[in-house]
Amino acid sequence: MQAVKDDIQEILKLRDPFVSSNSVDRPNLQIQTQRKLGLEQDIGAMCKLICGKRQLNTATATEVSASGSSSGAPQPPPQAVPSIIYAATVKEVVELCEILKTRLGDRGVVGRYHGSLDPAARKEAHLAFLTSQSPVIVATTAFGMGIDKADVRAIIHYGAPKTFEEYYQQIGRAGRDGGDSTVTLLYVNEGFYYLYHCYHIQYLVMHVKDLVWFNHIRDHLYIRNNNHTDNDS
Repeated sequence: MQAVKDDIQEILKLRDPFVSSNSVDRPNLQIQTQRKLGLEQDIGAMCKLICGKRQLNTATATEVSASGSSSGAPQPPPQAVPSIIYAATVKEVVELCEILKTRLGDRGVVGRYHGSLDPAARKEAHLAFLTSQSPVIVATTAFGMGIDKADVRAIIHYGAPKTFEEYYQQIGRAGRDGGDSTVTLLYVNEGFYYLYHCYHIQYLVMHVKDLVWFNHIRDHLYIRNNNHTDNDS
C-alpha cells in the first residue's frame, strides 16, 4: 500500500502532500448472497430489496372486507429506494428493466444503462438516476465512472462479477452518506465456473490451463471427500 502511495506521489511530482487514508471496512453495508431461484422469484427478491418487504406487500395487496371479498381499491406502487442492479449482458439489462417496470409502475422509476445506448441516452439515464428521477437503474458494468450519489441504498448483482476488485468497486457505491445499505449477489455456481474458464484463464497456454483445471478438480474432490468423512463420523 505504501508503495502505491509513493508511486502516485512520484508520478504526480507532489511535494509533501497531505495523505488521507480510510479503512476498507464499511460497517454500514449489509453484504449478502442469495441463490438464483428462477427469474420470477429473483425479480420478487429484487423488489423486496429495493422497496422493502413490508411496503411491497402493502402496495400489492388489495383490501379485504369483513365478508372476505376484496374492495378492488387501486393501490399505489411501492416507493423504491435509490438502487443499482448490475447485469452481465445488454440482453439481461433490457429484460430485467422491462419486468421491473411492470412490478414497480412504469412512471420512470426504473432506468437502464449499457454501452449499446447512444451517448445522449446514456447521459439522460445517468442524470435521471443522480437526481432520483429514476431511483432504480439496471446496468452493465459500463455504468461506473462519475456515479457520485451518496444515498444509494441497494446494490444488486444479478450474476457473478468478473473479479473481486470489480465487485468491491461496485458495492462501494452504496451508502456513501453513512446510511445503512444492502448489497446482494444473486448467483448460481455455474456463473463462477464460466467466468473462471472464459475470462480468467482464456489466455493461458493449453498445458497451463490443464494444470489449473487439474488443481481445481483435485481441490474440489478433496473438499467433497472431507465433507463425507465429517458426516460419516
